[in-house]
Amino acid sequence: MELVMEPRWIIEGNYSSSMDMRLSACDTLIQLELPLWRCLWRVTKRRIQYMKKMRPDMAAGCPEKLDRAF
Repeated sequence: MELVMEPRWIIEGNYSSSMDMRLSACDTLIQLELPLWRCLWRVTKRRIQYMKKMRPDMAAGCPEKLDRAF
């Protein structure tokens, strides 16, 4: 991931595949621990809101899904 080589960067999200790289390169980590019920409510709300549509903040070819793995 070339971004972490830059002098300044911010990454939001839980991209576990690059977590080790990001943690070793960062100087500050802000971790929010939201209640599980709130996270599940937001996922459900988003799923209903964008049913059969592409969310504007999602990359092409990365559809919104709620499956067993989630």
